[in-house]
Amino acid sequence: MEVIFHLLQCLRLRQRPIRLTLCALCFYALVYILVLNHFNVYLFPRRALIEVSLPNSIKDKGIFEDLNQELTVPIPLWLPKENLELQLSPQRDLLGLVFADHILALFAWDKKAQHNEYMGLNKQDYKILESIFKQSLEAQLKHRLKRGTSRKNSKVWRDQDHDHIPDSLDIHLGLMKSMINHARYDASYHGVRYPMGDVIREVGVCTDVVVRAYRNAGINLQERLIKDMYKAPKSYALKPGKKPSKGYEHRRVRHLYPYFKRHFRALSTHFDQNSKSTQAWLPGDLLFMNMWPNSKHPAHVGLVSGHIQISGFPLLAHNAARFFYASEHDMLFAQPVIARFRITLPR
Repeated sequence: MEVIFHLLQCLRLRQRPIRLTLCALCFYALVYILVLNHFNVYLFPRRALIEVSLPNSIKDKGIFEDLNQELTVPIPLWLPKENLELQLSPQRDLLGLVFADHILALFAWDKKAQHNEYMGLNKQDYKILESIFKQSLEAQLKHRLKRGTSRKNSKVWRDQDHDHIPDSLDIHLGLMKSMINHARYDASYHGVRYPMGDVIREVGVCTDVVVRAYRNAGINLQERLIKDMYKAPKSYALKPGKKPSKGYEHRRVRHLYPYFKRHFRALSTHFDQNSKSTQAWLPGDLLFMNMWPNSKHPAHVGLVSGHIQISGFPLLAHNAARFFYASEHDMLFAQPVIARFRITLPR
């Protein structure tokens, strides 16, 4: 808004009617956006290649379990289809739809029925995969079922909360549940217990979207960050003798950023929808953002969603500012991103 008003001030005095008109349009646009955000309504439809539910045999353990019935997983439209593949889980009871090191969706698989018409899948899942792989689905299934799961691929299936959902997908589910929960932005201080504390689910800030999504995968950023701050206080610019606050430090962007820099490999911040490697943007990727021009320090954080809208960029899942609620926004086409990290790519 500051930029808009600055541009308006640059207009000459004789163009005052134009200034007033633009001011009115900006005001009504802001009110319209706030109203849509309040009711969790999107002006443009969110798009994905397809929306997939979890297999009935799996229950997502983690945050807001009462929202599990509303969960669907969007498969991103921007990923090249030819680089999607199927992998069999180590327990040989699930098929994962995989891109690079990232599991995008899960499908139940029955070993005893692998020779039937749908090759161990139920009819609905077979049709979903057929819409993605077309004629190559049968060959893909035969190859993967024969090959099984290698030791290298077993890392992709890492599951820290033991709910049979790999961490990469668990984080995506966590961010989607945060979007459904639609917490109101509230930056006021809240006492949070340690080590598994959280503010009440009706409120939150940008960091709470991240902390909750990771906690959905059994990853406790609150505890990990505090331990790391004691271990390397200089990395967090702590004053000598000052102890970190166990109930609040994980809710500060300026502290989450050095933690991820220390423990995770930074990925390219340039969005390339044709990327076929681990550098591709994937749901659940963590983004640190610059909210002011020429600032080198991040002031905001969010997660990459599996949806897109009119810009073609992934939507940003975050909780933006006062008067807003946690939701997905089409803003990454213009938002400066300082750093991007992924849970499956540690240093």
